[in-house]
Amino acid sequence: MKKTGVDFLFVLNAAITNIRLYPPTSEIIQTSVARMETALKEVLADGEALEFAESEKNLLAAGQPLPEKQQQRPQIRSFLSMMLDFGIKSITFFPGITGPEISQFLQVMGKSAQEIQNAGGPGQLLEKAGVSHIAIDEKIYVEKDADHRIVSGLEISDTDFVRYLLGEEGAVDQQTIDQVREMAADPDWFARVFETGARYLLEQHADATRAEQTRLAGRMLDSLAGLSDADTEQILKSISEAFDQTHQDVGAADPADTIGKLLDQYKQAEAPPASPGRPKTVKEALSRILKGDHSSFLDQKTADVLPKAAVQMARQEKQDMLAALTGQMGKALRDDSPEVRCAVARIMAETDEQMEAAERLDERIAMSKKLVEWIKTEDRISEEYEQVTRRLENLAETIITQKDAAADAEHILEAYSLIRDGRLSKPEAIQALAANMLQHLSTDQILEMVLSKTGNTSDTGKEDIRTLVILGSTTIERLLDRLRDSHSMAERNRIVQAVSRMGNAAVQPVADRLAQGGPWFYIRNLALLLGRIGGPEQLSLLEPLLTYPDYRVQLEAVKSIQAIDGDKAGDMLQKHIPVVEPQLAGHIVSVLGAIRYQPAAPYLINLLESKSFWQNKAVRDEIRTKACEALGRMQAKEAVSALEKVVRTRGFFSGYPENIRAAAAKALSQIKRD
Repeated sequence: MKKTGVDFLFVLNAAITNIRLYPPTSEIIQTSVARMETALKEVLADGEALEFAESEKNLLAAGQPLPEKQQQRPQIRSFLSMMLDFGIKSITFFPGITGPEISQFLQVMGKSAQEIQNAGGPGQLLEKAGVSHIAIDEKIYVEKDADHRIVSGLEISDTDFVRYLLGEEGAVDQQTIDQVREMAADPDWFARVFETGARYLLEQHADATRAEQTRLAGRMLDSLAGLSDADTEQILKSISEAFDQTHQDVGAADPADTIGKLLDQYKQAEAPPASPGRPKTVKEALSRILKGDHSSFLDQKTADVLPKAAVQMARQEKQDMLAALTGQMGKALRDDSPEVRCAVARIMAETDEQMEAAERLDERIAMSKKLVEWIKTEDRISEEYEQVTRRLENLAETIITQKDAAADAEHILEAYSLIRDGRLSKPEAIQALAANMLQHLSTDQILEMVLSKTGNTSDTGKEDIRTLVILGSTTIERLLDRLRDSHSMAERNRIVQAVSRMGNAAVQPVADRLAQGGPWFYIRNLALLLGRIGGPEQLSLLEPLLTYPDYRVQLEAVKSIQAIDGDKAGDMLQKHIPVVEPQLAGHIVSVLGAIRYQPAAPYLINLLESKSFWQNKAVRDEIRTKACEALGRMQAKEAVSALEKVVRTRGFFSGYPENIRAAAAKALSQIKRD
């Protein structure tokens, strides 16, 4: 599949995600439809249909499985999962597709699997909607004519055939050889082979010298002669004659010279006209760039070569030169011209892709920091913005899963988190793109790896907690499942830390889980979380826990109610003193003093004076001591008389123990001092 087809999958997957989140009239949906239409026009420009199919839980494009590395991309997995859920074997897009058809297709794909099944399947829904350029489970067979393919009708592609002729591909079967010999009867066919080969050499061997390119072209013609009845000289003559119809006379007797001039003519014919003021050579362009000339990034030839040049610098350990180049790229990302900014972003995204192939992770991380700054400041949604986002997503996933150092990806995650949460003002389309990107990264594998690294108290451990917060905010339900099911106290503590830092976004999910119940340690952690992130509205959820069967949960409920504070918290705690266990009652009395809940003063005075509370004298005396302490903390002037009476009253039968009298005296001192 062509790379544009892979890119289209990313656009398609993002659009389907958006349709499930936003209404059809949303600007985000309109943008998604427009981007899909643009991407499809590019992919379908050659007049052929584009088909995606599922086979043995692998995604196929144009009948061929995607490479394993592509299969593992989150967007590919998400798209394949949707096909499996909907029971779709293949989706085919045909040339001529319209925006309304794309919109209808997205509406269908945005439904649940049950809705689609009840309606007769996705194909039935598309047919009812009048969508004729998208087919579900319709196998297509495409045969290109000889004007479009040099090996028409064969299983081997044009590029692979050229690679075979150059010795870069394995052997071809006898059937292919027989068919090639039949096509070789047409002299014009040799010219088409040469043009295809020349294009391949100039693209894939762009760094080779002219002599090396000429030698490779000669090898290609020698191999072609071996498959046909013509020799190399006859083939070269046919090519020259074909070129003479549209190109200048080659006029060279030496075969190598002839081949070289033919390559030069092809290169000249294919090259776009040079713009005034643009660099004449890549070397000149690089020199201009290093001197701060940002316009050189607009030169297509320079843009094509810079990624390879950057990789070569990295391989040759020319770090100073590479740093100078990426430094100028970073400056160009802040250029006043949107055209320059997008051109540089595209070059850097392609450089990152080639750095990935070269396994240059450190260079990728360094370059990503400049791209992240552009992502944060750029306010225009563009193809380059989406391309950079895909590359940064790929890099973040690589850092976490392969380098096992989530902290090194935090600058990427933090930037997209700011955009997703609206803390950086961006258009809806960019905000949705950021949300999708973080959603793709919130896989079980990545969360597992981040959880396993956040157990220490080092700076790295704290940074990994931040990563868990960002990714967990997208899939908080998954984190709460782990909180319930984990048998590791350390892991549960890490999850509690992360959810606590998510703030208000986590309140409702935690509240819902508390209503569902679970093991005592799970309920205790949920109560703890509500105390950290909840407000007065959540007090009613904590109140039943004051009489929960396990004392540890009761105590956590009191602490959380105390953390929320407020008049409602004080009133709730006071009302439960008579009905809870004495141990908890004493703790509640202390909390009322700590939060200085003045309305409780009369009740606490009554505790001091009455003997009707708690039959056990030791329990009663302990709670009376805590009542004195609480009255002192809340500076309850109305308690002065009662406290003085406690201090004065002595005697074995009617007096107060020394510890209560001492607590009362201290309380009086606090009240009178203030």
